[in-house]
Amino acid sequence: MKKTKTTLILALNLLSLSCSLSGTRPSLYPGGVGFPLEEAGRVTIEGKIIRTMVEDEGKIYLATDKGKLYCLDGKAQKVLWTHESEAGFSCPPAVGKDRLFILDHGGQITCLDKGGNVRWKSKIEGHTPASLGQNQYGVYVGTKEGSVLALNPDSGEMVWNFATGGAVVSEALVWEGKIVFASEDGNIYILSPGGRVRNAVKVGSSVLVTPLIQNARLYVGAEDSVFHCFDLRAQRRMWRIQLGGRILAPPLTDERHVFFVASNCVLFCLNKKSGEIQWWRALPSLGRYDLESSDGKIVVPSSSPTLVCLDRKSGEKVGTYDAGSELRSNALWVDPYLVASLYDQSEERGSVVFLHRQVSVQLVAALASPQPVGTEISFAASAVGFYLPRYEFFLRQGGERTVVQKGSERNTWVWFPDKEGMYAVGVRVTDAKQERETEIPFEIIKGK
Repeated sequence: MKKTKTTLILALNLLSLSCSLSGTRPSLYPGGVGFPLEEAGRVTIEGKIIRTMVEDEGKIYLATDKGKLYCLDGKAQKVLWTHESEAGFSCPPAVGKDRLFILDHGGQITCLDKGGNVRWKSKIEGHTPASLGQNQYGVYVGTKEGSVLALNPDSGEMVWNFATGGAVVSEALVWEGKIVFASEDGNIYILSPGGRVRNAVKVGSSVLVTPLIQNARLYVGAEDSVFHCFDLRAQRRMWRIQLGGRILAPPLTDERHVFFVASNCVLFCLNKKSGEIQWWRALPSLGRYDLESSDGKIVVPSSSPTLVCLDRKSGEKVGTYDAGSELRSNALWVDPYLVASLYDQSEERGSVVFLHRQVSVQLVAALASPQPVGTEISFAASAVGFYLPRYEFFLRQGGERTVVQKGSERNTWVWFPDKEGMYAVGVRVTDAKQERETEIPFEIIKGK
């Protein structure tokens, strides 16, 4: 019995190997954003989005310069609720587990639950707020005067105030129970939850963009166009690289690489361990918005109508999309949509657009209709948005539909009509997830 079981396992392993070598092993269906893109829906908003849209559990949160805070349903493509401020908002919303926070130009912080109901309001006195962040320990306001103010997330009361030597315009981060933030004085400060300094990393130049922390490594770009990697546990710099421009948005990482956009309109991909440049790509315009990752791809919005998508490993272009108006924030992948925001300067109107992969089929005949009986007529199908498509051709006359070529990789069919009449020649295209079909009318007449 044991010998029979071993023989069966060996046979199955050999069969699997044979399928792999022969190319019959199925390929994984590509996920994430796919090209070409087309618009699936649009939501009109009042004003321009303030820098960043935030996604949380399928909901999209954004604030505009007209004092409107929006919560959108990413699947249904509709507004769930709004909140207004006469003073206008100065920062994107900071979204937590069960609540969110928003800061207006009057220095007032408003806490709302996920249903849009106000929980509390708190006025920042004697300071000029410049940034807003939150984590499980509290709400943090960076100020132009160089302070970080910690507020109780349940009441809005101030808990502590930590002063630096420069303005704090980047958001606070959390690392191993500590609060981390950058200052224009050229330092990265690491504080206890109670506001006591634990360490300060000297960057050497002003930091205006929120750093990134991953696995105790801190990645940050400074105003002197130098990008740094620090080991927070060892309290030392791992590497630094001089670039041709300042970093304008927070970096993005994967398992081996770190990505960021510089002010010279270049997207860089660096090796996380060494800082060596793996590849770089020029962008159509200045990229000041957060990057988005989508299943091995990077989506890069810039201050132009053009959205660019690149392969993460190679930097090769996957696709582009011309939005027709200036992009006003980061893009978000909310499966199955790529969500972008636009602003039409001529109409002074903003919008959030939902884009999805365009899926279409076309069928053309080599000869025009009509044709006499017995003529050789070729038909060719072209498919857009499919992965490993299969083509099934059919012939329809009246209510009768007949498959004339079973589904295969072959996208052409040749017809030798032996009977006059009005027909419809069609093709059905399928892959593992998509299905579309189309048909064209064709008349066959008596031969000469």
